[in-house]
Amino acid sequence: MRQAAGRRAASIGTSAKELPADLVDAIEDRLDQLVQRIVDHPSPVTTPKELSDALDAARSHKGASSIATFLAGTGIARRTVGLGTRRIPALVAITGTATALTTFAGGFRELRMIASYVVNRAHAVGIEVHPGRLRIVTLQLYLTPGVTPSVDAPPRLLATKLGSRWVRSAAAAALPLVPDGIGRPSVRKWVEAADLVDVRLLEAPEEAIERQ
Repeated sequence: MRQAAGRRAASIGTSAKELPADLVDAIEDRLDQLVQRIVDHPSPVTTPKELSDALDAARSHKGASSIATFLAGTGIARRTVGLGTRRIPALVAITGTATALTTFAGGFRELRMIASYVVNRAHAVGIEVHPGRLRIVTLQLYLTPGVTPSVDAPPRLLATKLGSRWVRSAAAAALPLVPDGIGRPSVRKWVEAADLVDVRLLEAPEEAIERQ
């Protein structure tokens, strides 16, 4: 039964619609806001255990309050499309399910915890974190935690992959008998990746330093 559910979820991933450009734009805007806030004020997660607990809490924190916060804080959720005489959130239209809002809200919480942990690691050894580098590295830790991050990864492509991942997760979550979080990395893999990544990758590129 679990295998059948997994196949149904996988089929969603292979048939998912291409994300609209304006939705990717909104994801990028939200990511930029998020990383700048974390560079200035990272969440207090400084040990692997604290990160694991924070990610577990982020995954389990669902409901009206989280969606309300997300709606208030990002243009992603405010984007709407026409459906007959009504307008509905674009995320709901893309995935066919209202769970998209919860999925995106929870995903940004997970990103915040991972990014905060690596920023705190960097600060502990005296590294000044560059927001652009933090965004690139964090997204790779999140999307492919078993792969060493590259600072040359295209930011737009990473944002598109992130949105596609969450759209597939939201659509899968709406199916009966599909386990929660199927197709997503485990918290353990995220913690290991964040704990092992070389925080020197977060330093500003030389050209940015020269312009200062």
